[in-house]
Amino acid sequence: MIIRKYDIEKDRRLLEKIVQLHKKSLEKTIATTISNDNLEKLYSLLLKNGLLSLFVAIDENKVVGCMSIKEKYKLTKFSLIDIFLITIILLTGFFLHPLIWVIEITYKLRLYRNFNPDITIIAIFVDSAYQGQNIGKDLLASIIKKPVSKIGVDTRINNTSAINFYKKNG
Repeated sequence: MIIRKYDIEKDRRLLEKIVQLHKKSLEKTIATTISNDNLEKLYSLLLKNGLLSLFVAIDENKVVGCMSIKEKYKLTKFSLIDIFLITIILLTGFFLHPLIWVIEITYKLRLYRNFNPDITIIAIFVDSAYQGQNIGKDLLASIIKKPVSKIGVDTRINNTSAINFYKKNG
């Protein structure tokens, strides 16, 4: 089992598998309102522009886990075309599943209103066949060792299993 940071140049072939695992693992989220093709494009655009980083767990060439994070100071200049493409992808998901978007956006506005962490964990997901093998813990450990003062977690307060996981491991 290897856990490493996703490299946009070397790991393009893994992105499709990450998207599939993401949608299989997490229900009723913004990502699940977007088609697999569009979610893969969105990931590519966010990674390319430094708005997102991924850490992947790979077992025998199979993606078995992933963690997505946003770093506070890692903003780069990106093109208007990329902003337009990101907007189109997100709007498509919104129009297809507006209720999920309203719930998610309301939650996120409350979550980030008075909190500005150095790193925000957007999601951790592990293939169900590999759960219970410390993969989530190992993914989390890959950023905990970074010298930052605040790490935020993008999870709902009613997701007690995730909250217990973060308390136990971080």
